[in-house]
Amino acid sequence: MKFFLKIVFIIIVFSSCQKEKDEVEKIQPTKAFDICCKDETVQLLDVRTPEEYLNGHLVNAINIDINSNFFKDRALNQLSKDRVVIVYCLSGGRSHEAGLFVKKHGYKVVYDLEGGMLNWTSHKLKIINPKSINEGMSLEQFNDMLKKSAELDQVVIVDFNAKWCVPCKEVDKLLGEVQEKFSKKINVVKINIDNHHSLAKILEVRGVPFLLMYKKNQMVWNHIGLPSKELVEEEINKNLSK
Repeated sequence: MKFFLKIVFIIIVFSSCQKEKDEVEKIQPTKAFDICCKDETVQLLDVRTPEEYLNGHLVNAINIDINSNFFKDRALNQLSKDRVVIVYCLSGGRSHEAGLFVKKHGYKVVYDLEGGMLNWTSHKLKIINPKSINEGMSLEQFNDMLKKSAELDQVVIVDFNAKWCVPCKEVDKLLGEVQEKFSKKINVVKINIDNHHSLAKILEVRGVPFLLMYKKNQMVWNHIGLPSKELVEEEINKNLSK
């Protein structure tokens, strides 16, 4: 019995160590910036779509879309295993997956940029803009929209989304059903985060899908990720009565 327990203990310890070994370390933007400044051989891997990349990226970053069919082959061919790799995306979801893939294939030092581009730009760190970013809706326009909805006594649901975001498609379907149920009592506003960088930054959008709910010009609820239909309807009913 003691021998059996000893074997189980060894297996648990080994599994724990292996899991820790396979994990990708998160790195804050300021620390990543310092590393890049001190070591010009650092490899920055941008795993977003080409369209996102063109709207702004880190200096010297290479772009390989993680959702493309050629991601694995290009990543392994273009990245050196003997140099530091820092992986990033918009908010951290895709880069985590990419970081695990790179680490699994023998790369010695791999970091996942905490919070992605949203976190990087919030620290006002340098980016490259190959083409002008479409700033989209201004805060003044956003507030004007809220004011008009308040005059109609509507609950406003702001849906920050992106074309490449899979859960966003589910949120879109959910909000369509909710809009049909509540009709003119609510105003659903869809905002593509890639086309409205400034507004997303001001409203502290941390990733997509990201929902914000307003009543009488005041934010009353927010949610990151895919919510349940029941939760959204509960929040709407709660604020319609105010």
